[in-house]
Amino acid sequence: MKLNYQSASGRSANVNFRLLAPLVATIAMGCAAQKPHITTAPATAQIVVRSSEPSSKGNLKSAASIYEQDAAIAEQNGDYEKAALLYRRAAGYYTVSHDRENARKCYTKASSLHRETISTLIKRGLGFEKSGKPVEAAAAFAHAADLRQAIPGSNGNHLELIQKAIRIVESAISDMHFASFLPELYTLGGDLYAKLGDHEKERRMYMKAFSANVKIALATRRSLRYSQSVEQYQAIRDAYDRAASVLDKVAANYERIDRIASAEEFRAYAVEYHGKAIEIARSPEATKVSRL
Repeated sequence: MKLNYQSASGRSANVNFRLLAPLVATIAMGCAAQKPHITTAPATAQIVVRSSEPSSKGNLKSAASIYEQDAAIAEQNGDYEKAALLYRRAAGYYTVSHDRENARKCYTKASSLHRETISTLIKRGLGFEKSGKPVEAAAAFAHAADLRQAIPGSNGNHLELIQKAIRIVESAISDMHFASFLPELYTLGGDLYAKLGDHEKERRMYMKAFSANVKIALATRRSLRYSQSVEQYQAIRDAYDRAASVLDKVAANYERIDRIASAEEFRAYAVEYHGKAIEIARSPEATKVSRL
């Protein structure tokens, strides 16, 4: 089977599907460094399955060249994380086509940019911590930890970054100055404990996040007695949506430890709270206010 890789600029190359097996580990490692909430996936790549016919090494090298050029563009734009992923993919294609020199060059470039991204995230996290932005600081350290974990032979070195992020979150939770950030802090805390595999603390944080979001929704609903605005209804809906999302995380936590009945129970609660959000958005009062 032949694949056709096409970049955003319209460049393309045909690739033999059967020759791609050695790439699996390479690409999987690059993807492991990515998370859904981070925009690092290469938007330049489109792979379309075409009719079955043999493909030459020249086509593999052509695909590698396209990845390498797109990586260089990403690097010039300052998106080092995306560039590292693309260089790693280019290296994989060069390896399959037995172009060791270019493969080594791209691997070296990818590793350098990968480590540079980690260093930048750590510096950014320290800056956020110093300027009193705990959510942003903890998120930066968590992202750096994910990238460090993806490096072969990291041997748990990423754990110190996760623990640093947890200390920031725990400290902010106990500081009344950050009371308005409690829903985000509790949710982030749950995510961090999940990375450590501490299911009990993960679940406890998520339940606190759920409670904090529901309190916001109820307090805002009470304020509707005195005045009504589009922003108030939006705040209520968003709070219920966040509460539902946290309940989904609790359900996933129970699934990981094979407590299926509890997982199903919390999935049902999540659906209920998503329903509350929809109900608020569609209420006659909200519709009336939005038209004013």
